[in-house]
Amino acid sequence: SGLLNYTGAVWPIRDLGIRRAAAAAALDALPGGTSGRRAIASCDLTPAVDASRTDVLRIRSYWTGTVPQIQDAIQVWVDARLREGSAVYLYGSTCYPEEWITDWSKDRFDMLFLRRAFQVSDPLVRDAPQHETVATNPRSWKRADVRRVTSREGARP
Repeated sequence: SGLLNYTGAVWPIRDLGIRRAAAAAALDALPGGTSGRRAIASCDLTPAVDASRTDVLRIRSYWTGTVPQIQDAIQVWVDARLREGSAVYLYGSTCYPEEWITDWSKDRFDMLFLRRAFQVSDPLVRDAPQHETVATNPRSWKRADVRRVTSREGARP
């Protein structure tokens, strides 16, 4: 019984905590922009993002319209952070509004739509914990890659 509890609950939760701490440290190690600041756009507020020292756009908090309206708002937010001199990162790409309590659109969308207006790097951090339905079940953990978003002119990934 003790071994089952350790391997079935304690070990996975310990592993999740280690992964969250590593993801927060990786976020804090990402370079800041010309202002020295970092900003992250994330579908939801994950523990790793919450533990990092960054400005955050939690898309779930601003979900009050259709997918195109929200995408426009995200694009404006990213552009404003870049103009302020912040380094902008995406934490994950696929948003799952069908899992959110909202009366607005529940259509999934991919934040890589930003490639239409900006350059989006290859993943800088891979498989960071994003969400878990059941903390003790690693198969329920959603993972996310972190990518940098830069302006098209003079962009550096």
